[in-house]
Amino acid sequence: MKPVFTQEMSDNGELPSVGMEYLDGVVLVDMDADGMYVVQEAGVSIICAPSGITPIPAPIKLVNGQLYNFTIDNKELVGEAYYVSLGEVWMINALRTNRNYYPKDCTNIIKLVQEVKV
Repeated sequence: MKPVFTQEMSDNGELPSVGMEYLDGVVLVDMDADGMYVVQEAGVSIICAPSGITPIPAPIKLVNGQLYNFTIDNKELVGEAYYVSLGEVWMINALRTNRNYYPKDCTNIIKLVQEVKV
């Protein structure tokens, strides 16, 4: 299993190193004197600034039927999580568009707290 550059590491000021996976690829060469990395994204090697290396967010445990706020394609949506047992996969159904998304493709997934009326 390859090492992973996590959000926690980024928050603590740690920099990625060779072999670490990040959200869009893997680090091939450590930062050079100019502050640039060589990374591989979608099978292509490119030069990248540290700001272009997005850490992998901590996984969130979804609850069936729970509402979540999430971002996909720069759009903030609200959706309901559900588990597809046949494919053994979680999905989030966006309420406004009725489109289904894989949580791995979403960012900023936040559980919405439902108010309890007394």
